[in-house]
Amino acid sequence: MIHAIAIDDDPRSLLQLEVLCRGTETASILGKYSHCEKAYNELAGSGADAIFVNAALDYVKLIARKATDLHMPVVFMAKEGSLAVEAFNCGAADFLLQPFRKERFRQAIEKIKTIRAVRQNKMARQSESLSLRVDYTVMKLPLARILYIEGLDDYIRIVIQGQKPVVTRMTLKRLEAQLPGNNFARVHKSYIVPVHRISYVRNKVVHIGEHKIPLGSTYEQRFFQSIQHA
Repeated sequence: MIHAIAIDDDPRSLLQLEVLCRGTETASILGKYSHCEKAYNELAGSGADAIFVNAALDYVKLIARKATDLHMPVVFMAKEGSLAVEAFNCGAADFLLQPFRKERFRQAIEKIKTIRAVRQNKMARQSESLSLRVDYTVMKLPLARILYIEGLDDYIRIVIQGQKPVVTRMTLKRLEAQLPGNNFARVHKSYIVPVHRISYVRNKVVHIGEHKIPLGSTYEQRFFQSIQHA
């Protein structure tokens, strides 16, 4: 389901969008705005997946820039076909010449769905690997093969299944911010472990195969909470 907001100073256009959304069963209108300023201020908290906008070009550019930061595709609507080029120059996902038919609206929704799917796939791929600079080279390390990560002052040492450990200049805190929190847990001021790799925990020692990682008192409660929800 695509949840969109609509911006147009013509109430008939807003009503048309709402009716078309009901007819598709794959889209809904979360909010309707007749003033761009209000829509602009409420974009971040709207929860929308996309924006349909008919407004002066300067406002469209402003909204398009903010929508890009929020990963919201923008569909520019206008009664003049000559504005299509300007719309795409602003980064619009599509341009709808008003009035438009149901099928053309469906095509716009499909474009939005494709854009969202591509972004979700990209995020999924990024979450499956870790990019690190090692000896002037950028390496991509599969997260699934990490056994544990050790902090050594301003360096980290990543122990990986089936290959030599990787050492790079980075703080453990900085690396922790890049890892998916539901898959990795901080167990000590000097160690992070992948939750799915843990064999068992005994006497404040985390066992990962033959590796033994100390469980620090500061991290103990949060660690046990994380593995309960993993």
